[in-house]
Amino acid sequence: MMRVLETRALPVLIEKRNDLLEEMETLVSKADTETRALKTNEVNRFNTIKNEISEIDKKLDAEKRDYVMTPGKNKGTSDTKELRVFNEGEKLEIESRANDSNLSMGQLVRAMSGVETEGDGIKYLRDMSSATGAVVIPKQLATQIIDKAREQSAVFGKIPITVLANNNLTVARVSKDASASWVAEGDLIPGSSAEFTGVNLEGKTLAMYVPITEQLLDSANISGVLMNACSKAIATALDKALIYGTGVGSEIKGISEHTNINKVSHTGAVNYNMLIKGIGATKTANVIPTDVVYNTTVGADLAMLTDINGQYITPPKVLDNYAISESNNIDDSQTLVYNRDCMLLGINKDIKLEWGYTSDGFQRMIKALRIYIRCDLGVTNEKGISLVTATV
Repeated sequence: MMRVLETRALPVLIEKRNDLLEEMETLVSKADTETRALKTNEVNRFNTIKNEISEIDKKLDAEKRDYVMTPGKNKGTSDTKELRVFNEGEKLEIESRANDSNLSMGQLVRAMSGVETEGDGIKYLRDMSSATGAVVIPKQLATQIIDKAREQSAVFGKIPITVLANNNLTVARVSKDASASWVAEGDLIPGSSAEFTGVNLEGKTLAMYVPITEQLLDSANISGVLMNACSKAIATALDKALIYGTGVGSEIKGISEHTNINKVSHTGAVNYNMLIKGIGATKTANVIPTDVVYNTTVGADLAMLTDINGQYITPPKVLDNYAISESNNIDDSQTLVYNRDCMLLGINKDIKLEWGYTSDGFQRMIKALRIYIRCDLGVTNEKGISLVTATV
């Protein structure tokens, strides 16, 4: 579970803290103006204020600590909401619907195509079809498709995901850390407060087009073929969008479009120094990276690096601390280094299917399956991400 902070209460705490600081300053300023020491009642009030500020700082720090993405369950309080987050290796759980079914992908598509005219597939279509002919995929199939896509992707499969019940969600992030200071007894505590901002996830539509021949409709392994085709399409499209999505119009805003991530330059050929620079930039921002992603061509180039004697160069031991992935969707001049808990991907619980002919499908005996999935990326800590670009 991940706690989503209710930020409405925080400005009240911060405002109260500022008022208390102002009162402390007034007490000291008045004594300074009158060139005297603080009176007993003023000292007592000063110490009371200091204790109140200390308690507020503890609450603010507690809110910051609670904003972590970890597996398992956190007990909610009146100040928090619980949000189920699925990390790498955890199977997705989508909220069940009253008319949900254990249909296979093949049964559903055959029913949609008219090949099957009776049975569970037809019954499900009657119950779930919309006026436009789109069908919400049963929970079991939806989770299988997404989980299989996560297994095939370099970024989508690593970062935490959550299910968007209503196609939108606001989570909080700490945009400014609180700081502590050493103070002498009776001295003013320097002003400091954590700042929280909201990250809005609003599902954007990702559509896939899968041509299906009449021969495939009759094949015994149609479920496996379609499952692989759909999951691969999702993995490819999402990995590319998560890195380079423009955020304009219907496209999600990818990592590279966030202005405050660490953008690092590397001069010269691609080598292990490029990866280490990205790791160093992330650590400098006080975030420990978990993952490194580079292009498959870069992976081959790194594997072929040799010394002057023609011996293959062993990767630096420091890279053993990170999960390394390869993807054709990242530019071969770039490397991505990040902490996976600095991002959250929201996926709408409803994945929809539509069935129909292509423009010339009747002549070619080809129909097509259209699949719609809605998702959005939230970056909760931009400084936990480094994008390294090599220039020759």
